[in-house]
Amino acid sequence: MHNAQDTIEQRPHGKILTSFPKLIDGPVYLNGHNAVSSYGANSYFIKSQGGNWLVDSPRFDPALVEQFRKWGGIRYIFLTHRDDVADADRYARAFGADRIIHEGDRSAQPDAEMILKGDEDVVMAPARLIHTPGHTRGHGVLLWNGKYLFTGDHLSWSPEDQALRSGRDYCWYSWKEQTRSVEKLARHAGIEWVLPGHGGRKQVPVGEFPKWVQETAQWMKGRT
Repeated sequence: MHNAQDTIEQRPHGKILTSFPKLIDGPVYLNGHNAVSSYGANSYFIKSQGGNWLVDSPRFDPALVEQFRKWGGIRYIFLTHRDDVADADRYARAFGADRIIHEGDRSAQPDAEMILKGDEDVVMAPARLIHTPGHTRGHGVLLWNGKYLFTGDHLSWSPEDQALRSGRDYCWYSWKEQTRSVEKLARHAGIEWVLPGHGGRKQVPVGEFPKWVQETAQWMKGRT
């Protein structure tokens, strides 16, 4: 979680420059400027020749708007779930972007341009949108190019356990469903990054994700 001091850096000559968006890996950036309205959740920017993506939303900030414009704007805003929409509507208006949210959480953005339905994956290559109910009824994750998994409040890295974990105390819909949703991610063997809204980010060794996520599901089954 970032406070206001995390969004600036002081140079020796006294000039203050924004340090966000901050490169994580490849086309993926951390936005900073976390919004109180989304409980301080992280959001991400993905550069893409087919149109840039915002995953969840930071607070609306002119410095971010300027940088996003330099990078070609925003085509899609994927909202993992109802808790982390922040100022998505303002970014959508600023860039003419389409907001995407599952019907289970539609009440958080009732005028969203794209409403996902049902449990089947939606492929908007190189993005795959996966319904992962549990934390909320309409929670979803975004898998980018088979490598970068944006998990919202579904799954994150626990430094204490040195493992991927879900938050039992912050499951608002169904822990049983969330366990199933974690299990089904094991089919995506190419995942190398777990990028959550809350909790630790983690780079995963190549080919290890299915084993890691299966261990997580077993841990979850012991906490019903």
